[in-house]
Amino acid sequence: MFCIDELNGDSMKKHSCIPLITKSIIALLCVVFMTTAMSGSSDRDYAIERLGTLYDLIEMYYYKDVDPEELYRSAAKGMLDAVEDKYTRYVVKDTLDDTSTSDTTEGNFGGVGTIIQKVGEQNENYTSAEENWVLIADVLPGSPAEKAGLQRGDFITAIDGVDTLEFSLKDTMDAMRGEIDSTVVFDILRARVPMQIKVTRGLITVPTVKYAYFSQVKVGYIAISSFTPYTPRDTKRALESLRGSGATSIVLDLRGNPGGAFQAAQETADLFINKGYIVHSRGKNPFFKEDIRASHNVAIPMDMPLYVLIDANSASASEVLSGALQDHGRATILGRNSFGKGVVQAVLPFYGDQVLITSAEYLTPKENHIHGIGVKPEVELPLSLLSKDEIKIVEELLKTNEIYRHVAQNYPLSEEDLDSYVLKLKAKYPGLSRDLLERQVRIHMNKFQDADIFANPLWDDDIKHTLDYIIYGVKPIINSDKNEKTPSSEEPKGNETH
Repeated sequence: MFCIDELNGDSMKKHSCIPLITKSIIALLCVVFMTTAMSGSSDRDYAIERLGTLYDLIEMYYYKDVDPEELYRSAAKGMLDAVEDKYTRYVVKDTLDDTSTSDTTEGNFGGVGTIIQKVGEQNENYTSAEENWVLIADVLPGSPAEKAGLQRGDFITAIDGVDTLEFSLKDTMDAMRGEIDSTVVFDILRARVPMQIKVTRGLITVPTVKYAYFSQVKVGYIAISSFTPYTPRDTKRALESLRGSGATSIVLDLRGNPGGAFQAAQETADLFINKGYIVHSRGKNPFFKEDIRASHNVAIPMDMPLYVLIDANSASASEVLSGALQDHGRATILGRNSFGKGVVQAVLPFYGDQVLITSAEYLTPKENHIHGIGVKPEVELPLSLLSKDEIKIVEELLKTNEIYRHVAQNYPLSEEDLDSYVLKLKAKYPGLSRDLLERQVRIHMNKFQDADIFANPLWDDDIKHTLDYIIYGVKPIINSDKNEKTPSSEEPKGNETH
């Protein structure tokens, strides 16, 4: 029996019902603690000894059975939490996503090659089963999905005979991915006509580079969504194509780019920088100290103007690239302050689980810190923010999902149909501008057709401001109240392809 409530003062006198055997154990433990502390062993050994002793005490005295695995994992998590770094963490094997690491660092996986959405997950007030099925938002060119006949705008109602009505996006992803050369059967609705399509899975390369050419002003535009080993190759091909089309300057868009494979960002920087350092890596362990230089293998002339777009969701490897281009004076940086993640994690297998430990910090060529600071643009672009009243009205409009239903029921819409519907919306929502309403309708139309609003300055204010700056040298007027944005504590994440 152990009935001490407090180990001091009157309490010790009142509760003295400690059996002799318990007193002996306590005395023995005291001897162990003192001996260990005085033995000259290292702090590490002493810490391990104390953890082991604490485990024994729990086993001996806790009134219920405990799971040793849970104790061990909790202790491991506690050790990593103690360093007070949100990127250093313990990941239990049951929560590991086998696909996420390969997608980000390898850039490929076994799948069908579609980009999917689930309207019902974006709107809790969906009103029909159709709105909660999985929508194919895009089909990758040359993918197994395209070859088998799947199209943008198809609704997936079942996968291998299992209804997708209650599927989350992750459930859908798990069902669509699999071994290369294995088959998967989709039940779909196309313009409300049911059909079944069998697809043989293949190796899917995640596309991270898209480009466009503004021929009237001879400006090439390249958007990099994340970094994989294929990104430098695809960026180089985009540069070659744009130069062949007559581009005399380049816009490199890193907005929303959460990072990815660090070496890919370094190799991409190599396409624009012909000498000097690209990045420095610094860590307590000399193994992580590295100074990476340019390889003199540029893809465009050094005097070709380069402009880089960043925002609050540009993080990690994209900040390494933009920081290097800025320090070398190689590019003009436009947009808004980047996220500020300038550290790298060692991903270590740990007895079936995984440990992520921040092992080094990245510094720009001039040894400026990125972490917690970010990259500051030379030309700040305003956020396209709505007023509080406009936000409230837009939220009410989107909550009804009426634009989506109108487009789905009347697709395809001609320009006349579009104008007529926008006028009806304007009459119903007089507090919103016609441009804003038209943009919302076109975004929904884009889900059902091949027409793309990619790199369209009519719908992307940042691109419009950038082109104005390139052509006329005009910097946009910044409304400081509207342009302030509370930094997110969540690291930006990229979209997934399946």
